[in-house]
Amino acid sequence: ESKKPVILANFIYAGDHTFTKIFSSVKDKNYQLSILSSKNLEDFDKMFENMFNLMRLRGKRVLVYAKDIIKMNWDVILELFNPERMRIAKNHPEFLDQIGKMSSDEEFEFYTDTVGFDQAHQWRKDETLYKEILKNIFDIEMIRGDPDDILKYYNEVNTEKAKEIAQKWIKNASLVEPTDKTILNSAKLYLAFKNILKDKDIDIFTPDCGTFLLCGAIPAYPCMAFFELSNEGKYGICESDMDSTISFLFGLYL
Repeated sequence: ESKKPVILANFIYAGDHTFTKIFSSVKDKNYQLSILSSKNLEDFDKMFENMFNLMRLRGKRVLVYAKDIIKMNWDVILELFNPERMRIAKNHPEFLDQIGKMSSDEEFEFYTDTVGFDQAHQWRKDETLYKEILKNIFDIEMIRGDPDDILKYYNEVNTEKAKEIAQKWIKNASLVEPTDKTILNSAKLYLAFKNILKDKDIDIFTPDCGTFLLCGAIPAYPCMAFFELSNEGKYGICESDMDSTISFLFGLYL
């Protein structure tokens, strides 16, 4: 009744009458209850371990960056492509032609999900209810951040520090395909994310990467940033996908 997680464990006989009586009195109630009856003590170890790890999840906060209104920023979109422009022009000239046509059309925008049709955005169907369930069951808080923060922090990054990180990535790679500028931009984004998480005292976040790349809300590809952050115990999950974020946390802690 306190709504705290409880383990109901029965040792010696699986059909112990006292255990059966207790179980019958609570089985239909909405308790956070894990039940095990066994004659092997080792069977209880895993249950206690899982309960302990689930308790470590309690109090977690997840920072979500997602736009409710889509507005195209072609300056940022073109900044993504410009470092690779020569290679794109050589291998896929039609791509640049199409980008030129789209950027000159003031009414054009990519289709992006803001209501929950996409499997990654189930939380959008009823954000308030989703947050309540997440909080009540797992004591995990979903926090919406301002997507404009990403560009703000990105523009404040020390470029020389980002160059050091980019050179480290290049040095440790067995094959390098992107240009140095593309890698530098990703290093700057890593530092931007790192500073955001530090300032907000959060260690897991999920930006809507695909949508942000399409509409120009993110200035670099986030993959290397996520990789580097994971080495520091900070985690980025793609597509503002809260379901996948919670699954990731289960995998991380269980």
